[in-house]
Amino acid sequence: MSRTLTVTGINDAMISPFARLIKTPALAYWTIGIVMMVISWFFWPSPAVALMGAVLLPVAVRVGLPALGVAVAMNLFGHGIALSGDFVIQLLQNLRLMQQAYLSVR
Repeated sequence: MSRTLTVTGINDAMISPFARLIKTPALAYWTIGIVMMVISWFFWPSPAVALMGAVLLPVAVRVGLPALGVAVAMNLFGHGIALSGDFVIQLLQNLRLMQQAYLSVR
């Protein structure tokens, strides 16, 4: 998927906002990790990994971060940190349960 986006030129348009922000490997690691964590708060990390990998992998590799470093950042922040708290998904589930309890009492 990443190679197809690069060959067609669509990748340059998609990554241009991030390419201006990411200048060093360390900044690439933290940016990818934090964006992955925020996306994982609202969606499951597995689909987010495919999206993030296709879009931000070329930027990170250009500045010198190895592909394995990108994978580590995405998994630590997405599967590790974001799912350990899981605040948004738990909040929405509790709101639904509270609504059901309120409607059953009425």
